[in-house]
Formats: sequence, C-alpha cells, structure tokens
Amino acid sequence: MQGKTAGKAVFSIVIALLAVAHVSRAITIDAAGMALIGLAMVPWASSWLESIRVGDFEAKFRALQQTVDATKKELDEIKATYQVMQDDYLDDCKAFDPDAPAAELNRLATRLKAKAKGLASIDFLFADLAQTGDQGLAFGAACALQVRPQFQAIDGVVRLLDALAQTPDLRGFRLKTIYRLLMAVDEIVKLDARNGRTLFDDAQRSAIAAALQKLARHARCVGDDTEDYAQRISGKL
Repeated sequence: MQGKTAGKAVFSIVIALLAVAHVSRAITIDAAGMALIGLAMVPWASSWLESIRVGDFEAKFRALQQTVDATKKELDEIKATYQVMQDDYLDDCKAFDPDAPAAELNRLATRLKAKAKGLASIDFLFADLAQTGDQGLAFGAACALQVRPQFQAIDGVVRLLDALAQTPDLRGFRLKTIYRLLMAVDEIVKLDARNGRTLFDDAQRSAIAAALQKLARHARCVGDDTEDYAQRISGKL
C-alpha cells in the first residue's frame, strides 16, 4: 500500500507542476514532450493505472503483466518437462549392469539412443565425464553422442579414454563400454570430415590420436575389437 500511495503522490506532483507550467506559459510542451512525460510515469503508475495514453502512445500495464506471467508459466512448464526427461535418461543410465549379457546391453543402448533424440540438450551428461567412475553414465553419454554427435563433447570423452588407459584395469570399465565410447568418438570424427576437417585444430588432433593409441596398447585392449577400432579412428585423423 505504501508503494501505491507513493506512486499516486508522485503522479499528482507531476500533474500539478505541468498545470502550473501550462498556466504560467513558462514552458511549452509539445506532443513529443508529453510522450516522454508519459513514459517517465510508467514505472510509478503501472500498479494502479489500467492504461495510459499520450498522443499515439498507449501501454496496457495489466494486460502486459498477464502476458509476462503466462509466458513465464509456460517456460517453467517446459523446463520442468525437460528436467523430467533428463532424470528419466539418467535413471536408464543407472540401470546399466556391468555383468549383463551383451544382448541386454545392446537393448539398453537402443533405448538410450531413442531417448537421447528427444532431449533438449545432452550437455548435462558431460560435466564431469573425464573424472567419472560411473560406467552407466559413460555408457549413456556414449549412446547419446552416437545419435547426436557434438564437437564440444569430444574433449570430455577423450580425456575419459586417456584417464582409463592410464589405469591397469580401465577403472573396471567393461570393454563393451569402451567400445561404445570409441563409437562416440568415431561419430564426432565423421562430423569433422563432413565439415571439411575444420572442427579440430592440430593440437586437438594430436591429443585425440595419442589417447586412442594409448588405449589401443592397453593390456586389456590388445587383441580385442577395441584395439582395432581405436587404431582405425586414429587413422582418420
């Protein structure tokens, strides 16, 4: 109430001053001046004035507020929907079973790739990917990149592969997961090729190739499909 009272007081003072100026002829106010005065009163009058018209200028305050409120509500609903979809994707990542048969993991990958296509963004999967010991998250991130290859995600994936290659047991990651990560890298390398090899600079190409070679030489990968795949991707760089 105090704000409304203050607004009315300011408004009344302005009108009184304009009246005095008009009577005394001390100043001349044309249509442009009146419009500017009207604009100056907008912040004060919006809480209690339905609309204001000065010349050709009209602002319908309450209607505008309703529009703003409706838009905000709609955006909040969209954001909530996207959050539900992200949480659902992460729940599927948690369903990853490192001891599951290959066929079961393939079915999980198919489900994850289908859901990844409907996500507003997949950036949430890569925030701490290089440090993760969560094999399900790594598997889910790889599946998302297979259907939505994104150049900005390559550094996180390569850093993860490099970190895994420096551990004796690949952090306990299953070779099936390593292969999925390599598939993600391959899709991004293909994206680079389709863009005329303009996405990576020389330093990035060297870093990617080095990580792939290191992985190919890992004791767990030697003799496995992951060794051959890492070598083939490296050759494309």
